[in-house]
Amino acid sequence: MILCNCNGLTEKQLRAAVQAGARRWTEVLAHHGYEPDCECCDEEIAAHIRAMGEEAPRS
Repeated sequence: MILCNCNGLTEKQLRAAVQAGARRWTEVLAHHGYEPDCECCDEEIAAHIRAMGEEAPRS
């Protein structure tokens, strides 16, 4: 699923950036060499980051 239309950022890329330490939507974009453009995706990406933080680790 594409989360940022301007940069073509996918959910898979978001997960990779968060696993690498990104905690803000701008950090997710920067991790992949993207820059914010229209900023319409900021809330959606932030919500995905929060949801990922709430996922219980599997043991």
